[in-house]
Amino acid sequence: METQLKKPSTNSVGNWTVQEDEVILKYVYEKGKGDEHMMWGNLSETLNGRSGKSCRERWFNHLDPKIKRTEWSQEEQWVLFILRNQSNEKWSLISKKLMGRTDNAVKNYWNSRLKKRIDSMQHAVNQHFERKKKQKI
Repeated sequence: METQLKKPSTNSVGNWTVQEDEVILKYVYEKGKGDEHMMWGNLSETLNGRSGKSCRERWFNHLDPKIKRTEWSQEEQWVLFILRNQSNEKWSLISKKLMGRTDNAVKNYWNSRLKKRIDSMQHAVNQHFERKKKQKI
């Protein structure tokens, strides 16, 4: 049987360019940084092939200077752990309590790092208690 490769999506524009980033930065600084004043759809006319939604996400997840790009502190990790386990809150609500961390960064950190460490520790604890049970028998 022949394996078929997936064709790239026809609506995919590719990686963001420096020029596109500059257009978004200029737009944001001209309009002010408040999201309520932004008409992100207007940018789609200037940035051929980019939707207003993708322009907004580019700003909030990558270009906004308030985004924190440093390593996660232990305090931030604890806040994420507690909030995620307390009520399974949405990423956007958790990110509002972690200044400078986007909802996308919070979700990615949880899924790629923290959850794996927690699962590993839980597995070790379970193994410990299984050994204890066998010793009592």
